[in-house]
Amino acid sequence: MSRAEQFPLKRDVLITVKAYPNPSKKYRETVCVAGITREEGWVRLYPITFRYLPQVARFKKYQIVTLRLGKHSEGRPESYRPDQDSFKPGEIIPPKNAWHERKQWLLPTASASMCEIATLQRESGKSLGMFKPKDAPELVIEKADKEWGDIVRQLHMFEEPSKPLEPIPFRFKYKYACDDAHCPQAKLRWYFGTAYRASDVRSCSTDLSSGGKIPLFIGTPLTMDTLFFAICPTGVRSD
Repeated sequence: MSRAEQFPLKRDVLITVKAYPNPSKKYRETVCVAGITREEGWVRLYPITFRYLPQVARFKKYQIVTLRLGKHSEGRPESYRPDQDSFKPGEIIPPKNAWHERKQWLLPTASASMCEIATLQRESGKSLGMFKPKDAPELVIEKADKEWGDIVRQLHMFEEPSKPLEPIPFRFKYKYACDDAHCPQAKLRWYFGTAYRASDVRSCSTDLSSGGKIPLFIGTPLTMDTLFFAICPTGVRSD
């Protein structure tokens, strides 16, 4: 199969989700990347071995990336396999004017609630979406799974020495209720790894896993204007 047949679609994608790398036995590691196109709406781009991309192909959140992609065979309706050699990062959409430009991409994809997204997931396999929680959510911190670190250590035996993958010792979750009359209060994972590594939390003496408080502000404030990007069935990201 030719490259054109493998990746028949050329799209501009606004990157909205770019998570911390996860170890992978098949790809060494992968980064969960999702975004929005004008044509399809939400798309999941997999696999992306982000740290092994050339610098000129690396992109940021809320950057428009022109690329080629083809439908992925793994089953979820939003999943596409990207041609990593085709990445052309372009304009970064700024957050100014209360996210005015970003909302031009985001709001047409919004669902009424997480409960609505979950219903669509059961009915049609929907696995990506965006919603606004009913109230300002609460951040919950737990110790990370030991297994994640074990996999990382095993992969390090085969990894380039210049690219060690640092295990994240905590799991970060949001406790929230969505804007649905019958919504039970939920607690879902928040993908916090990149923000964690960019902050001073990891060098702080406060023992977060023993119920300590976050010693400094990290990331976007949790307000009534918080938007959640939902990745079903395993997680939720916030911005």
